[in-house]
Amino acid sequence: MFARLTKKGRSTLELHKEKLRLATPPKKKWDHQYRLVMFDVPEKRKKVRDRIRQEVADTGFLRVQDSAWIYPYDCEEFIALLKAKLHIGKDVLYAIVDSIENDTWIRKHFGLPPPR
Repeated sequence: MFARLTKKGRSTLELHKEKLRLATPPKKKWDHQYRLVMFDVPEKRKKVRDRIRQEVADTGFLRVQDSAWIYPYDCEEFIALLKAKLHIGKDVLYAIVDSIENDTWIRKHFGLPPPR
């Protein structure tokens, strides 16, 4: 007798592995770009919307607004896995942003260097 991981189980495992990788910020130098994740999930899918918020919060993202979260390091793979897992491709946007006005509080939160 043996156990085998289902396709759904493998996708869940990959999502959790990526989440753990992001939870420990890299030791490398910050590239001075933010990763912004925005989502607009309809009320009829409230559980999915709440799950997205929980996942990004648990991973270390900072809430900028209710449906806009920020992270200073590359997390594109995590977002792609999350979108696939929750079947929400078009409802979530991933952006790489060069600057955000008045970002001192964001830099402080993540322990990033002050503006140049």
